Amino acid sequence: MTDIKAKINQLDQEDPLKAFRNEFVLDATTIYLDGNSLGMLPKKTKQVLEDSINRQWGYRLIRSWNEDWLESKERIASKIAKLINAEPDEIIVADSVSVNLYKLAFASLTYQTKKSELLTDSLNFPSDLYIFQELCKQSFPDKTLNVVHQDRFEDANANILSAITEDTSLLSLSHVTFQNAFRYDVKSINEKAKEMEALNLWDLSHSVGAVPIDVKALKIDMAVGCTYKYLNGGPGAPAFLYVSKELQSKLQNPIAGWFSHAAPFDFSSTFEGAENIQNFAVGTPPVLSMKAIEPGIDIFLNAGIHNIQNKSELLFELFLQLFQLFLKEREYTISTPLNPEERGSHIALRHKEAYRINLSLINPRINRKTIITDHRPPDIIRIALTPLYLSFSELCEAVIRLVEIVDTKEFENHSSLKSGVI
Repeated sequence: MTDIKAKINQLDQEDPLKAFRNEFVLDATTIYLDGNSLGMLPKKTKQVLEDSINRQWGYRLIRSWNEDWLESKERIASKIAKLINAEPDEIIVADSVSVNLYKLAFASLTYQTKKSELLTDSLNFPSDLYIFQELCKQSFPDKTLNVVHQDRFEDANANILSAITEDTSLLSLSHVTFQNAFRYDVKSINEKAKEMEALNLWDLSHSVGAVPIDVKALKIDMAVGCTYKYLNGGPGAPAFLYVSKELQSKLQNPIAGWFSHAAPFDFSSTFEGAENIQNFAVGTPPVLSMKAIEPGIDIFLNAGIHNIQNKSELLFELFLQLFQLFLKEREYTISTPLNPEERGSHIALRHKEAYRINLSLINPRINRKTIITDHRPPDIIRIALTPLYLSFSELCEAVIRLVEIVDTKEFENHSSLKSGVI
């Protein structure tokens, strides 16, 4: 154990991202391992919101639309574009992931009239599946929803490739799966889809800010993603939407709105849709929550995705070493891919008492730090590796608690009745 502690200290000392911890609001009594659900608060976000509320809204009032607010939605979109190697006019910040997914899926199925299938799989995020189920039921009864059942992530890519046929109208998957952090071979899948003349639509919510994304190299047609996870945009922060330039003139937003109009401030009584990415906007931008996104993106851009990914891999390697030494013999298992090219930046740690162990981490009955993870049924403790503010020593402390909770049966102090957000 002495050798491991020395290694951990060295990793923390040599960490090229360690200075970025100072950019966030940290609590010395808490270890935060839930950044794949809600990222930490950047210190600058507080300043941005104070200025937006006190000066812009408080004194400049409606003048702030022309002075900053309208321009800020374009500025923030262009910064998100840099994260995924898109053009600034291929991204908008708007609505939620679900609403954006609905808009793009509806537009795609309307465009692809001669094809009969919407293809996804069982590893996709549940709310994405809800969107597809109801789209086919309510609006496209002539389309079949094919949900490929995935038993093992080792077979996931092959199963999708074999399921893409000439009948496939739209393929839509989560780039990194929400439960076990499996990352698809996006390029190979998209190449097969294009051979079959199917469109592709990817949910980047668990990958943007965690792994490198190049929409051009990966041949991505459309994408949606959230900003409140690894990008630290805050609870309920607006999502983003990407449509390649080649498709923008072919797809029509099913929700016509003020900001999707070609000339929104002409106040015409007849709708004329914008002929660019703005066609997929709808209503007035939520200024306060939108502006809260920018400081986190700035930190991310300054840190660099390859530095972030490198540290994520080092964090995973450390966890795996500690797992082999201490957790494996206590009936913990890992269902996350060991190959970094097949993995996002969180760990699915399994245990039959996962829910109550999770409660023990968050609500310790003894004098210990609070460790915030989350639970996914039936038996997963999700551990987010967020390189901008997570230290190697904190990850080690979390493992020590995972050992202690099982050895002392501390989890028996908690009920197995599930409630609330966890």
